[in-house]
Amino acid sequence: MEFTTGVVANGFLIIVSVMDYFRTPSFGPSSIILGSLGLTRFGFQCALIISNILPFLLSDSTRQGKGSQTFIVLWMFLNFSSLWCATWLCVYYCVKIANFTNRAFSFLKLRFSKLLPFLLLGSLLVSLAFSLPLCMDIKIFGNMNKTFSQNNTVPAFIANINYSSWSLLCTLGSLMPFSLFWLAAALLNISLRRHTLRIKGSDMGGFRNPSIMAHCRAVGIMIVFFLFYASFVAAVNVSASGILCKESLQSFLCEVVISAYPSLHSLALILSNSKLREAAFRALPCATSISRPGELQVSSIFP
Repeated sequence: MEFTTGVVANGFLIIVSVMDYFRTPSFGPSSIILGSLGLTRFGFQCALIISNILPFLLSDSTRQGKGSQTFIVLWMFLNFSSLWCATWLCVYYCVKIANFTNRAFSFLKLRFSKLLPFLLLGSLLVSLAFSLPLCMDIKIFGNMNKTFSQNNTVPAFIANINYSSWSLLCTLGSLMPFSLFWLAAALLNISLRRHTLRIKGSDMGGFRNPSIMAHCRAVGIMIVFFLFYASFVAAVNVSASGILCKESLQSFLCEVVISAYPSLHSLALILSNSKLREAAFRALPCATSISRPGELQVSSIFP
């Protein structure tokens, strides 16, 4: 179910971005990021489902070969790339919506659209840099050659790997995008809260003011997005540490969270974005209307 939801949601993001590219002369940053996010998550979802099928098809000796190492690198690369794309989406929301007088923030706000292709390319290179060592057999821990046992949590396609290296690379590779995501989400929430209080102070309508309600919903959406992101990063790193028993409840929960995040977050993006939501409803054969006239959408705050 998680795989099907993820493939449909992320495939929809890819299709909408491609159609937007051919329909409009100026390909906006939101379409670029959403298309990249859908593409990396689509690949990651496919890697996840394949990783659960391979143990039934391959022997242990085959799973220790070069082909398995290549798949490990691909799994890690898609994981890090999807994290970076989600981070740049949050940064885009922040620079587009938030309002700060800091010079660095003002520079990024004005130049983000031009810098975005270089930021995406740089993040892909960083993702590759943290993935390749697993394929190159680099002894980054010297004599520490402890490997996964049958009782440890480990991606199903791996039979024998230095889990100290795996855990370190997972942690370091996810630390940078997570820190940047947290900073952008915090700045955006601070700006939205300030704006909400400013509107509330100048209007007697209180929290029943539609504009204030929209801003409050936007803050709630960003909090939910951050919880999704943080839970996924935590689940991947805990699973990669090898400290959980494969058949334990904790291991099962980690696997559920790892598979659910790329699906549910993409689905939430579609539902919280007016353009994507309308496109999704138009794709349904039974859809006759998108929204009520005059209804204020939460996505009026978001691109």
